[in-house]
Amino acid sequence: MKKTSVLLVILSVLILVGCASGGRPENMSDMAYDIGMDALKLADRYLDDAISVDSAHSQMENLHTRADKQSDASVDKKEYVRDLGISHSILMLQVSLSSKMYGRGTTADVLAARNSLAEKLGEKKRK
Repeated sequence: MKKTSVLLVILSVLILVGCASGGRPENMSDMAYDIGMDALKLADRYLDDAISVDSAHSQMENLHTRADKQSDASVDKKEYVRDLGISHSILMLQVSLSSKMYGRGTTADVLAARNSLAEKLGEKKRK
């Protein structure tokens, strides 16, 4: 009986954790989340060799501009800190792509910046 109770508690916790994961993190605007996801997908396309570093950098620059405007728009709201974090992570991705483009950075740098953004978005890291 005791084993059954413990098993039910563990199963309940796992179900609750599974249901809570995924989707937009709390205190983040929908717009910042969407822009962040676009940046994450763009980084993945670059890491999969589907686009060039020049193209990825240019597109990331546009996403950073959008993310920066979004964080400015949320300055007086509860989403500000998370939105600013997304903008910063996208900037770090842009910088890592720029470094790679000019021969000073590595693919590992881009991957690390990508994984940092993924963590903020509640998404899985990539190896």
